[in-house]
Amino acid sequence: MDWKTLSFCSLTLDYLVIVYLNFRQLFTYKKFIKTNKENKDLAEELLLSSLRYRQTVFKIVATIYSVITYFIFLHFIYPKLWNLSIEITSTDSLLKNEIIGTMLFFALKALLNVVLNFPVSFFSTFYLGDDELNLKAFRVFVQDKALAYIFSIFLYFPLLTCSILIIRSFYTQHSWIYCTVLDFIYQFFIEFIYSPMVKPMFVQMINLPDGDLKNDIIQVCKKTGYNTNSVLISLDTAAQNSTQHLNIYCSPYFKKQVIIHESSFKKYSKEDVVSALAHEIYHCKQHDQLKNLVIQTLNNGLFFFLLNHFIQSPTSFSDFGFEYDSLYIGYLVFSFIYGPIHQLLFNIFSTILVRNQEFSADLYSQTQLGYNNLETLKKILKIENGDKLVDYYYSLVFNNYPSVIERIKNLELLLKKSK
Repeated sequence: MDWKTLSFCSLTLDYLVIVYLNFRQLFTYKKFIKTNKENKDLAEELLLSSLRYRQTVFKIVATIYSVITYFIFLHFIYPKLWNLSIEITSTDSLLKNEIIGTMLFFALKALLNVVLNFPVSFFSTFYLGDDELNLKAFRVFVQDKALAYIFSIFLYFPLLTCSILIIRSFYTQHSWIYCTVLDFIYQFFIEFIYSPMVKPMFVQMINLPDGDLKNDIIQVCKKTGYNTNSVLISLDTAAQNSTQHLNIYCSPYFKKQVIIHESSFKKYSKEDVVSALAHEIYHCKQHDQLKNLVIQTLNNGLFFFLLNHFIQSPTSFSDFGFEYDSLYIGYLVFSFIYGPIHQLLFNIFSTILVRNQEFSADLYSQTQLGYNNLETLKKILKIENGDKLVDYYYSLVFNNYPSVIERIKNLELLLKKSK
């Protein structure tokens, strides 16, 4: 089996699984709507389920659209585009030729992606989202797409250039090991150093005023062995727009501190905040973030190892019609081949691990510390209009974390068993 056939089978398997899982979720909504359509007490839930039903239908259509475009791009457009880019930017230096050709290819590829994804994004924003379609909103929408394209060019041009220069200069048979180690160091820095020590320098924060809430928080920290007196309120507007639950962060290592977003105080009570804090501290005590980082590193290490063999294969580029070798093209093509391995193996394994971590943290807050975490979860579900209809396998593949309703059901089951 050549690489082109393998990529075809890989993409087909990946998207068949995606479509199948979306249909499972679709039938979950359909069954609920059909069973309760005459129940006036469930009018609000029926309305939300109808909206989510339409969104799931759209996801299925968008997925089919994506797989068709990916097949066409990978097997026909990308090879011609890359060969054209190299011919246009032809120079005497192979390294310089690869760098300039990659820049041109990336710019053209990104532009094509913007154009082809425009209908999907437009429909999702104005017909399935909350935005109202008018001339001003359309202009803003187009401007955002244009700015995102320009930003990607300015961001990835130097990144790709440096990556090609470094890898080509120091490339060995064991380069995949160096890439894995560097990736781990980068992820460790972002997770355990940047977030607690660097990011607060660029985000407005204030100390939590003295009072009952601060006293309760300090008491929880002492009770759990999380020794810190630093409790900050984050005024980050970006986090406020992106978060859906109680936004509380505890740094597990180095500079220990508790950071609570100001939006948490507007929607939730003191008891809710303390209960959620106990949940987060449990993750720190169990080193859950570090465990997840190790799993992710193993996944990336396998990817780099297989990518290394793919690039060294004498037919990896010619099977697709690429006349010239390229690190970026090798990475791009192999990403399609590796997709199902990541989606169906590592992604599910890491999701199961994270689910067990979340369930254990909920139980710890409820039983070991005596906080009513169950009521907090129910309040989150109500305030955030959480989805109460979740297919287990759909959630397992597409959601890195269990939904709120899954956490509620699991905690109720565990409490029932413990009685």
